[in-house]
Amino acid sequence: MKTIRVVAAIIKTTNENGEPIIFATQRGYGDFKGGWEFPGGKIEADETPQEALVREIEEELETEIMVGELIDTIEYDYPTFHLSMDCFWAEIVSGDLVLKEHEAARWLTREELDSVEWLPADITLIEKIRKELSFMPAKLKILMVCHGNICRSTMAESVLTHLIQQSHLTPCFEINSAATSREEIGHGPHYGTVAKLRQVGIPVVPHRAVQMTPADYDYYDYLIGMDSANIRNMTRIAGGDNDHKIYKLLDFTSRKGDIADPWYTGNFDETYEDVLEGCNGFLNHLKQTGQIK
Repeated sequence: MKTIRVVAAIIKTTNENGEPIIFATQRGYGDFKGGWEFPGGKIEADETPQEALVREIEEELETEIMVGELIDTIEYDYPTFHLSMDCFWAEIVSGDLVLKEHEAARWLTREELDSVEWLPADITLIEKIRKELSFMPAKLKILMVCHGNICRSTMAESVLTHLIQQSHLTPCFEINSAATSREEIGHGPHYGTVAKLRQVGIPVVPHRAVQMTPADYDYYDYLIGMDSANIRNMTRIAGGDNDHKIYKLLDFTSRKGDIADPWYTGNFDETYEDVLEGCNGFLNHLKQTGQIK
């Protein structure tokens, strides 16, 4: 019997309630038209499974993904061929999941996995996914804050986002940044921040400066400032810190202290080193307290 090797992406994120959800598509062609499956396709002779999956999702859904861990390899006998399907966790990097070949798509919670009619091979993976989803933590919401939201907080937002992507933890986080003042509202990251991040190979997260609001205190789990003045202003905006959510970034390191504003010092190298140390310390704090693995 002929064997066909394919790959499938179990694309995951979280919904507005912080619940983990996965992306399912309904096939729009062929003998199995109308059945539900995980998007993907055939592995070409010169491709690794991961390379094939990135290409297939770009072609099928006009979306760039980051391929994570292998969940399982499904071996299934259809009437006329044997299917060998490598199934990987995946996260969206960019794109809007445009349906070019599928009839429909749905985001499914753990409880909704049985609400669609899966194709025979795909359904063999459902119980494993159900178990894995039950152990996924709620999304942690982080707000990085500085005076103008163009230098330090945007750098911290990009650095933390990069570290999380490298650790394959993107679905566990929502990261943003804001200012305590209105001086730079609407402006993008400072050219010094952009230049430093490019120098060290960290993608700059697109952002326009906004001011922190009282609602941000209710929404975010951690509101992280860069210096003592930020903390005072953040606490004033929030009307206090009764839930103990406000921190300085270097609080998560052994030396603590303030991160100097490079808008004044011009030293973006020093700011980057402080931000990197603080972000790594913050992730270590989350691991030590059991908030991430």
